[in-house]
Amino acid sequence: MILDRKKTQSIKQISSDPLFDLPKNLWYPLFLAREIKTKPQRFKRFGHPWVVYRMANGSLFMAKDRCPHMGASLANG
Repeated sequence: MILDRKKTQSIKQISSDPLFDLPKNLWYPLFLAREIKTKPQRFKRFGHPWVVYRMANGSLFMAKDRCPHMGASLANG
């Protein structure tokens, strides 16, 4: 999908940091699927910590790296 200047000006931005000045609600490639292993991998994108790993059935899982109950990092397993 190609966005023209008029449309992109109306899209809210993620951050005031020019490096992360990207439109919200779009898909952004972060990894190649073959790079994701079963061990949780922590990374930071768009100013937030994330965790990604491959589940036992082979599907990928990604979430913010914070347990909502304990506040612990999900990357610790």
